[in-house]
Amino acid sequence: MMKKHLNLLIEAGLLQKARDNGLVISKFLELKLQEYFQFIDAVSKSSNQHQKRRADLSGFEPESEAPEASVISKLHYRPMDTAANPQKN
Repeated sequence: MMKKHLNLLIEAGLLQKARDNGLVISKFLELKLQEYFQFIDAVSKSSNQHQKRRADLSGFEPESEAPEASVISKLHYRPMDTAANPQKN
């Protein structure tokens, strides 16, 4: 992977603390940028999947008309007559 030079201004005390703790600023920044973009990509992918799921629900929007029921759903169901058919306990 090709590397590029970068001039960076950083607070002197923060730079000293990083050096005292053995951090290599360029490597640290590179790793943190990679983590950041992996996070952004994951959030973006999750958001896109959520939008696709919403798109798959066409016909179920609040303002849409209900689809016609299937034949089996049109059968007439009556409540069971409990006096004529007492349940056994």
